Amino acid sequence: FVASAALDPARAEARANLGHVLVESGRFAEALREYDAALALRADLVPALRNSAIILAQQGRFAEARARFARVA
Repeated sequence: FVASAALDPARAEARANLGHVLVESGRFAEALREYDAALALRADLVPALRNSAIILAQQGRFAEARARFARVA
């Protein structure tokens, strides 16, 4: 996933996949940056919306989390 995002940083799905790998590694701040990058490229990308909302909620950023969860529905 890292190689995919590096080779094609303009591909939203690759950035979201890298975000997932970073979450699995416990690197939440970096994951959130990748999800944000993915959403900048494709604002309706559900995995990036959902996963970033979870991170935001875990950080206590509830208003931001709710706004992203609302975009999923």
